[in-house]
Amino acid sequence: MRSYILLMVFVLGSTGLKAQIPVQLFAGDKATEFNFMWYGFPDKKEKFNLFNFTFFEADYDERSNNTYEIYQVITYNLTERWGIAGGGRFAANEFIPEAAISFQIIKEDLYLNLFPSVRYTPSLEEPGYSLFGMITYTPKLNEKWSLFNQAFFEPLFDNNGHVFSYQQLRVGLGYRSVFQFGLGANLSQVGDSFKNETNIGVFIRKEL
Repeated sequence: MRSYILLMVFVLGSTGLKAQIPVQLFAGDKATEFNFMWYGFPDKKEKFNLFNFTFFEADYDERSNNTYEIYQVITYNLTERWGIAGGGRFAANEFIPEAAISFQIIKEDLYLNLFPSVRYTPSLEEPGYSLFGMITYTPKLNEKWSLFNQAFFEPLFDNNGHVFSYQQLRVGLGYRSVFQFGLGANLSQVGDSFKNETNIGVFIRKEL
């Protein structure tokens, strides 16, 4: 994991990328999560787009339930909204490569990114199919305040059916571009029975 993080930092630094880097702390009733993401264009023509989403979650009762994931892709933009992407994620001490189609909308108060993808999990020796997505909607209320609404989600399937899904939901307020805060929920569903787990709490967020 350490070597993968170092590689990620090297790529970010060596490209001269001027990225958006929001960091967020979420304190729930079952666990605390820290996450950050960065995204931006490393080339002047904006044909390539780098995207990273990383989170670490610490369970209050069982350290064995602690989780982390580093998700990173690079997209070649065919049009303003469509592209082809490649990369992968580091989770559960293994790297999982994947290829994806990218669809994105970037506006002043809206950011939408979808990655329908095919992955290969080395430990299982089989492919998986997922739809990673995020949406951030921040309409202004006045000169100082805006609404802050954000959702991350990803259902994962393999050839045998549903494996795992999660949703990270945030609803709150933003003060200028200084910080955002509000209520949040982390939800997950496991297996064909969609056994559900919830973590409800509050968050604070800052763009660096």
